[in-house]
Amino acid sequence: MKNTPKVVSTYSFDSAAKRMLDASEGQADYKTKMRHVIYWRKALGGSTPISSLTSEVIFDAVPTHATFAKRGAVKLTPATRNRYLSTIRRILALCVEWKRLATAPLLRPLAEPPVALVDKDEDAPVTACHHHQGVNRL
Repeated sequence: MKNTPKVVSTYSFDSAAKRMLDASEGQADYKTKMRHVIYWRKALGGSTPISSLTSEVIFDAVPTHATFAKRGAVKLTPATRNRYLSTIRRILALCVEWKRLATAPLLRPLAEPPVALVDKDEDAPVTACHHHQGVNRL
C-alpha cells in the first residue's frame, strides 16, 4: 500500500498566499500577483482552509468587473479573468507541492476570443492562437 502524504486541512488561504508571494518576490509580475491575492482574500476569506476550495467555489468568485474612480465599473475581459485564475491555480499547485493538499481542483481557463493583429510588413490581418506556438495568417 502506498504511503499517502498527510493533508493539513486547516492550512489557510492567507498562509498559502503569503508563501506563494514570498516565493514570487522579485518576479516581473509580482505586483499583479499581489493585487490578485488581495482580491482572492476578500472573495474567499483569508482564514478559509485551502482544502475547502473547490472548482465551483473558485469559479463563482472569479471577478467579472473592476471599479475605477473615474470610469466606474468596467467589465473584465476573459484574458484578465484568466490571469486571476492563474494566480489561484499557482497557489493551489504550490500547496500540492508543499503537501498541504493531496490534489488541486481543476481550473480550466475561460474561453478567450481570437486576437486579430496586423502584420507590420503586410497589411494582412494575423490571428494569434493562444493554444499553439506561432502565428497563423488568415
